[in-house]
Amino acid sequence: MDSSRNVWNSPFNKSTAFILGNEGTGLSDIEKSICDYFIYIPQYRSNTESLNVSVAAGIVLSHFAHFANFVESSREGEKYELDDITGQKAMMKRAEEIREERKQNREKDVEESLGELYSE
Repeated sequence: MDSSRNVWNSPFNKSTAFILGNEGTGLSDIEKSICDYFIYIPQYRSNTESLNVSVAAGIVLSHFAHFANFVESSREGEKYELDDITGQKAMMKRAEEIREERKQNREKDVEESLGELYSE
């Protein structure tokens, strides 16, 4: 799609959901209709039309995790520790911060709306 955003340019904002298309046919028209925007992974050689959907998902989700400031899980040697909850705790803390920011923004919006209502 001509209006797609390059994944390296941090195209994400606010809450984000990912819909992954079929490797052969892509997204259906119905799936496309509910999307706010599309992203793509740049390719530097033209020897393939598309990436395997699981490879593409890994690239996009890894980039999103970096964008969203997720904390990397701890590693021991070459492997990640399966019982490490550091990343989960950080993710839950960030989710709580986002909820609080949204609540404050909603309250501010209501106050500004009420101020406009009574200012005239």
